[in-house]
Amino acid sequence: MKERSVYAGAVAVGAVVLLSLSDGLFASRSFLLGLGATTALTAAMALFRMERQWGREHRLFLPLPILPRPWRGGAALGRDRASVLILILLLAVPLVYRATGTGESHLVPRPYRISGLGRMSRESLRELWLTNRGEKLPDFSDYLCHRAFQQGFFHGYPQEFPDEGAAVTLSRYAPEGAGISRRDEVIAKYDEAWYKNELKVAKESALGALLYAQGVRGVSLETTGGVAVTSAYIAGYGLAVVLGYLPLLFLSRRAGPGSPRLFGSIMARRKRQEA
Repeated sequence: MKERSVYAGAVAVGAVVLLSLSDGLFASRSFLLGLGATTALTAAMALFRMERQWGREHRLFLPLPILPRPWRGGAALGRDRASVLILILLLAVPLVYRATGTGESHLVPRPYRISGLGRMSRESLRELWLTNRGEKLPDFSDYLCHRAFQQGFFHGYPQEFPDEGAAVTLSRYAPEGAGISRRDEVIAKYDEAWYKNELKVAKESALGALLYAQGVRGVSLETTGGVAVTSAYIAGYGLAVVLGYLPLLFLSRRAGPGSPRLFGSIMARRKRQEA
């Protein structure tokens, strides 16, 4: 009874600490679901134990010593204290991160204005594409570059921002009299009409409208500082530790004479004797 009370007290203290660190009882839906699952699991195992007891015609024979014997619970008590200490240390891991303010850093996109670029124009977009190249998030200049590449890549057009006089041509050859004549057929022409049409098409699509609204600002990835551990994460972590640790405690200890345990009937016993 004393050992079980130590476990129950440690679990109760851990539950109180987790509830105090959370942003209220109804702040985290997942925490409430986990708490309900824990309660349901405990009730189910208790009912299973009661059903096993009611289904027996005779109780197990429990041997009791006739003569007093010296108490040998020092090793068990030390093991109990070590188990509780390990549980407390596991629960304290996220608290250390929260107290020190350290955490995992993330890369977040941040728009910035490039000097020399004013309103939205074809020249400004070309300068944006030349300045903001490399490993970065896409902008509207990349959108126009990709649209031009899609329309001309079958004929060898490179993936670059199209100049106003750029065009994709295909040479056609035909017999003419005693010789062969050559005629250049224009497949795609990236003139001012093409540019205005692409602006209209971009506003009608979700991705194009998003990049168009960004304008001629570039986007860079910057490293943020350490993200502190939230209360919801601490509550979920503590609940997972308690759920994973308590079954190990009960399964690792064997029921002694005269001290029946709640989960003792679940473990298989060989050569069971009936009174």
